[in-house]
Amino acid sequence: MVHLDKIKSLTLLAVVLTLFNLACTFTVTMPNQAKFKSLTQLDKELDSLVHSESNELNGQWVKVDGKKKSVLKISILNAQNSGQDQDSQLSLGKTVVHLIKSSLTDTAQFEIYQISFISKINEGVLTKEKTRTYSFE
Repeated sequence: MVHLDKIKSLTLLAVVLTLFNLACTFTVTMPNQAKFKSLTQLDKELDSLVHSESNELNGQWVKVDGKKKSVLKISILNAQNSGQDQDSQLSLGKTVVHLIKSSLTDTAQFEIYQISFISKINEGVLTKEKTRTYSFE
C-alpha cells in the first residue's frame, strides 16, 4: 500500500511538472553587436530622417523555447516628425528599418527588427512615457 501511494504521488508530481514546463516560455537573450559599413554615415542619414533626442540600436540573440533568432531593437526617443498616429509611425518605422538594414555589413545579420517610438515628458517630479513598438521580419 505504501509503495502504491508513493507511485501515485510521484506520477502526479511528474504530470504537474510537465504541465508547468509546457505552460512556461523560457527566454534567453545574448548580445549580438550590429556591424555597420559606416556608423558615421548611418548617424547622419538617421538624423536627417528622424529628428529626435536620441536613437539607440541594440542587437541581440533571443532564444525563446529553444528557437534562436537575431533581433535588432531600435529605440527613438521623442521623435519630432514621427506623427502621433500609427500609420505615420509605421511608415517612418519601415523607412528607418530599411536604412539601418542597408547600412549593415551583412544585411542578413538580423531576422527581426523592432522599432520603438518613445515619447517621454518630464513634468516636475513626474515622467510620462508612451511607447509604440513595431516589428518587421
